[in-house]
Amino acid sequence: LPATSAGPVIDFRTFYSMRGALLKADPPGYDAGVAERQHVSDQRHTLPLAICWENVPPSALPTREAVVAIRSTRPMDNPDRVYNLYLYATSAAGYDRILIAEGKDGAAPVCDLAAGEWAEVRVQLTEGWQAGFHFKLIELRPDLAQVWLYFTSVSRSRAHPPELEELLASPAFAVPETADHGPAEAGLIDPDTYVEQGLLFYASVEHIYRYVIETYQPDLLFAGAPVTDEFSHQFMALTTPAYPGYDPLTAPRYEEYLRRAYAGADGLLGFILGLCPTEVIVAVSADHGFGAAWLSINANLVLAQAGLLLFDADGRPAPQSSAVAYWAGGTCNVYINLAGREPGGVVQAEEFESVKQRIITAFEALNSRDGSAVAGDAPARKVIELILRYEETNAVPTSCGPATMQFAGRTGDVVVFAAPPAQFDAPDPALLVSPSPLHGQHGYLPDTADAELNVNMRPPLVLAGPGVRRGQSVPGARAVDLAPTLAALLGISPPANADGRILTEAIEPAG
Repeated sequence: LPATSAGPVIDFRTFYSMRGALLKADPPGYDAGVAERQHVSDQRHTLPLAICWENVPPSALPTREAVVAIRSTRPMDNPDRVYNLYLYATSAAGYDRILIAEGKDGAAPVCDLAAGEWAEVRVQLTEGWQAGFHFKLIELRPDLAQVWLYFTSVSRSRAHPPELEELLASPAFAVPETADHGPAEAGLIDPDTYVEQGLLFYASVEHIYRYVIETYQPDLLFAGAPVTDEFSHQFMALTTPAYPGYDPLTAPRYEEYLRRAYAGADGLLGFILGLCPTEVIVAVSADHGFGAAWLSINANLVLAQAGLLLFDADGRPAPQSSAVAYWAGGTCNVYINLAGREPGGVVQAEEFESVKQRIITAFEALNSRDGSAVAGDAPARKVIELILRYEETNAVPTSCGPATMQFAGRTGDVVVFAAPPAQFDAPDPALLVSPSPLHGQHGYLPDTADAELNVNMRPPLVLAGPGVRRGQSVPGARAVDLAPTLAALLGISPPANADGRILTEAIEPAG
């Protein structure tokens, strides 16, 4: 990471391996196609009799063995790793434990697990750097009809300065984890495991924040938590009666998952405040709201069927395509391969406007489809909310005025906003609109709110501390107003390029 401030910077993580599971049989909800698309490792084993093991615990039943391979995604930094599994029974009731070792010596185990247990594993990368991952034994049936062992990606936190990154990877701190949607969407892990992995974030990050605050004594601290976002993506529609797959018997379970994510974020905020001086200015917000989602739009298939995009042998957009789409959540940017602007551009200047109109027409047609390309939802539901040309995007409608979204070189020639519960991530390669493996999404128009569909794109903003007017409501506050308002509260100049305004109504008058 580059030095972006005088203080430390802790980013997300660097990943060095695949993640996945060793299984005896398919788990509930398993989808091999999703597993392949998500690049998660599905390993099967026949569990032969264990041979050549030393120093192992006694077993009431004949012992079995298996191997699990954790394949590298960065071979220059991290080798493939193979672990031996020793399955044994502490009583005649059945198999109930797995010992995991790098060799076949029980005197040097990596871990020894019963069903439901997690284990932290530390490894050394090629250059001597430290990293780690986790095993979880999700299920071990007494008769070995199912053996379900999950392994997370080998990873380490990214941080600056470099010595801080290496310290965070050391045994002085927990191996970092965040929720991982890929194995969950493929059915390679169950919802409880997904939730447990996500909640591991809170326990480990408290130790990190304590170290940073006590060591660096920062004047300004930016702290965040991804868990509410991660759990909302997975579970939000499952708590929404309008969702076609809603089940009132299981909905409370998923709502409890969401509550645990928010309770963790609330607890983390309290923990951080407990480490700060008494008189501290606090701002709490989010970069987006959220909404239940259950449909995926395949934007590039829309372009292909309109004759504007060609796929290569690997199913990726070919260079000779006239247009290509890139998306995140509820927003899709479509870029025209314009000659003279794009390397190898094929669309001539005189064709530019007509290609743009063909793109718009193709996406507009999704709202008038007959339902034949849609699986799992009423065909009459609108999936496209708004389509804008590039030159129109500086006035994305919001209750607060223009959003000034336009950014040369980043904003598409055509920008398409989905209508909840549709969104663009995780599309089916063969369908224009398909059921989504994601059950929550963001990226919709800023003012989108629909109680029936459980959608609200307006995140909260809470201010507290010296100089903040108590009990004051500030309608129409925007994310871009946060930086100049905090600068005013701190008595410093606002950022030179800040677009927002100072929320003067939230600030106590001077004197």
